[in-house]
Amino acid sequence: MRVNSLHRIIVGITMSEVKSTIDLIMEKTRGMKLTAEEKDQNRKEKIKREVRLLVLPYLRGEASLGRLRESLSDETLMSAVEVLGEALQIEEDNSRVLEGLRALCGKEKGMASMLEDIRTVLEEYEAHRSQVRTRLESEMLQELARWGISGPAVQPAVDANPLWLDQRKELEKNYTPRLRDAADRLVTSCEKMRSESSQNSDV
Repeated sequence: MRVNSLHRIIVGITMSEVKSTIDLIMEKTRGMKLTAEEKDQNRKEKIKREVRLLVLPYLRGEASLGRLRESLSDETLMSAVEVLGEALQIEEDNSRVLEGLRALCGKEKGMASMLEDIRTVLEEYEAHRSQVRTRLESEMLQELARWGISGPAVQPAVDANPLWLDQRKELEKNYTPRLRDAADRLVTSCEKMRSESSQNSDV
């Protein structure tokens, strides 16, 4: 997974930015009384910001999955699942994200099939992308041949072709919502099952 993509999932969470955000919230809410629901939401957002800082080294390959798991408590585990779900990107290598999701909630009932749904979207996208690219490359080779340019050494610059850039953007537009839906279903189901499991254990 490229670092620029990782950067997108931690925008706004550097310590200085967190402090600035907290200061701004304090200024705007001075004299206001938060409801219990608002306090709970603020607590969850604070936990999630802290968890992002734990997940990032794992996604970068700087920390092992075991180390990530050890750094999480029962309270922070679901935030880590959410962060991993948000880290899925249609154009990226998602192997570490999927590995993390499987480790954190793959044992819950039905999670295996939901993980497979995510893999299916990624595989279908890659197959469609490859098909479109191959077709365009063939068309470019034919056009070059008409100009007398041919041979095994000829490599058309597909990646620089505006038509390819437009088609790739259209593919991303079509597949990204499917990926987000699959990821959201997994996160929601994992959270629900863990909540039910916790309630049953308290009985």
